[in-house]
Amino acid sequence: MDTIFKILGTPPKEFWREGYDLALKRNFTFTVHKKIPLKFLFEDVSVECIHMLERMFTINPQFRPLAGELLQEPYFKTCSLKSVYQTRGPKGGEGQHKRMQSESRTEAKPED
Repeated sequence: MDTIFKILGTPPKEFWREGYDLALKRNFTFTVHKKIPLKFLFEDVSVECIHMLERMFTINPQFRPLAGELLQEPYFKTCSLKSVYQTRGPKGGEGQHKRMQSESRTEAKPED
């Protein structure tokens, strides 16, 4: 939790009572951290994406949006996964993707 709180900030007790109650039962105290704005961690993404990530990373599950709610975010109305893929390519580069496609077509066949 400490790693998460170092980025998202330690939530106040009023916001996440259940988490603090569980920590108290386990004799654990949370270190207080200030939030690091996500725009500093994700420099190449849109404001819409940052807003969506902030909602997704809500600590208290009672306030965290459901997947269907997230799909209504403006980010998904302006984002094209195909264009992101074509611009940046898959992790490992374009050659890696083509090689993986080739390998999937020539899967090993059982020997006689």
